[in-house]
Amino acid sequence: VLLLTACTLTPTTGQVRVVIVESDSGEPISGMGLQLLIAEKTATGINFGFGEDNPHTETDSSGAFVFKDVPPGSYGLGSYPEFLFPMWADGPDGVVPITFEATAGQVTDLGTISER
Repeated sequence: VLLLTACTLTPTTGQVRVVIVESDSGEPISGMGLQLLIAEKTATGINFGFGEDNPHTETDSSGAFVFKDVPPGSYGLGSYPEFLFPMWADGPDGVVPITFEATAGQVTDLGTISER
């Protein structure tokens, strides 16, 4: 006798997606290298963890990318491998690094970002 029981697996990772476009023309940027940066918030700001082991990918022909299997936590988005610096965006108090929270079982959609 074979007894099967149904079980529900709880997701342990999430996904992150975004589209990168040229700031002047709004055209998608194809083949741009991007890396997830571990973001540690401190009393004086944010420290970013750079490293070759951090997940990295390239945008497709529409400027889009998806990071899959992202553990929950705080992250930044950086260019890769040429410059290894955090990407920035206009915020309410000036230009700020792009940071976000990844959540297990969810897609974090960062929308469209203009490359600066």
